[in-house]
Amino acid sequence: MGQQALAGGNPQKALEHFQAGWHFPRTLGGGRWSAVSDLPCQYYEGVALAQLGQSETAEAAFKRVLAADESEWSLNFLPSLIYFKALALQRLGKTAEAEEKLEGFLAAIGIELDNPEVAEPINSQPFHVDAQKLKQVHLTYLLGLAHHGLGHAAEAQQAFEAVLALDPYHPLVK
Repeated sequence: MGQQALAGGNPQKALEHFQAGWHFPRTLGGGRWSAVSDLPCQYYEGVALAQLGQSETAEAAFKRVLAADESEWSLNFLPSLIYFKALALQRLGKTAEAEEKLEGFLAAIGIELDNPEVAEPINSQPFHVDAQKLKQVHLTYLLGLAHHGLGHAAEAQQAFEAVLALDPYHPLVK
């Protein structure tokens, strides 16, 4: 809803949605297992704040994204973490550093796509799961994000179309 509000030219409404996405009400109890899951909302909160002319607060939001831990634990919760960190770098005017991060991300995805080993997804039993297909969908989606971040629109579109061909109900490709 926040992204729709941004696209519709309503950054104030978008800001409300993004803040709600990472500020949990007390009635929900403990919150999330990993705060890294909140980073997409924090990044887009910064985008909305920038559009509202609140540059210092937007900068603080982007710096929160950059401060996120890139451990395996964090990457398991948010595989697109590198993408959002690179976007935050771009917003802070550090385009060369962002490009370097995205190029490294792209290379790592390529290596993993070439790796024939496939790990069985955790907690997949008793469901039948095609682990190879899940890996392909996941990595192709990340490939699309990396190309998008680098401004490679055609390659990003091609990757996202490949994701939808494999999984027409993929929740993150629109």
